Amino acid sequence: MATYTGERIKDLDIGTPLEGAWKIREVNDAIQEIKRCVKNTIEVGHDLSTGKHLEYFFMKTGTLASATGNTTPLVLITDAEVPAGKAVYVAGYIAHVNGATDWTDNIFIECIGGSSFVKFSSSSLNGNKVLTNGRPDSDIDESHLGSPYLYADGLGGTAAKGLQVRANTDCNGSDLIITVYGMIK
Repeated sequence: MATYTGERIKDLDIGTPLEGAWKIREVNDAIQEIKRCVKNTIEVGHDLSTGKHLEYFFMKTGTLASATGNTTPLVLITDAEVPAGKAVYVAGYIAHVNGATDWTDNIFIECIGGSSFVKFSSSSLNGNKVLTNGRPDSDIDESHLGSPYLYADGLGGTAAKGLQVRANTDCNGSDLIITVYGMIK
């Protein structure tokens, strides 16, 4: 298999018609090299002296079920998954109200230790709505951020504590499917 540097991948003209099996192989080799580069980019902070990773990328998805009386938090990352001395840093999220029923109270993405990263007010959790941190209509303003502003200021949660999604009170709404991503470092 050919080894591609960043320059060779950039120079590979994938947009031209494939002229035989050798072109397909070249494209496949380039894809594998891109995957290897991405994997190495995600596995940042490797301590060569101990062989341990200093930072871990995460992407977790879960569903906060619609049920009156559901005050049990949805745990996305357990305390056991966060090494001693490390903390969860939220880089972004996608939240989808999967149905027509609006939520009746606030929902929090928070550290299991209690500090909130993001608060979704019930007024932003309308039926069939998708909220992301990258969209201008995602209803993120100061009133939606926990205090201190962990998410906005790029701060981590409580050391050695996991990540959960929690309803403020006994409330209901259509299932909330939420994906949260970031780093444990």
